[in-house]
Amino acid sequence: MSTKGCASNLTLSAKDLSLEWLRTKDHWRDIKSREFEEKYLTPLPEHMVRVLGVLEELDSPAAMGAFELKEHFAVVGLALLPAYWYFWRLPLADEHARTRKILTALLAFIIWWNFLVGHVVNNLRGFGA
Repeated sequence: MSTKGCASNLTLSAKDLSLEWLRTKDHWRDIKSREFEEKYLTPLPEHMVRVLGVLEELDSPAAMGAFELKEHFAVVGLALLPAYWYFWRLPLADEHARTRKILTALLAFIIWWNFLVGHVVNNLRGFGA
């Protein structure tokens, strides 16, 4: 079954559970029924939102792959920072000009990649997800 099918089944099951609970509440009205509702049924919609979000993410492997690359590039960028500092400290040696250009280009690429992928993945997931 696809992730969309799973999400649909989950949503339908939650609606069925809600309807059955309304019928059950007509006959079961005591402290234990209220405790059951507060402990298990009230938090259910919040949990459903999280689960449905995960199911949606599983259905977009390209976005998740780009996000994973973004995370790996960020670590590489952090690892390059000491070398960047070393080659850009004063006085600048002429023999390291090419190294400075390469490090600067790599860090610029990593920063832009992370910025763009972060925005695209956020837009795919929706605001506040």
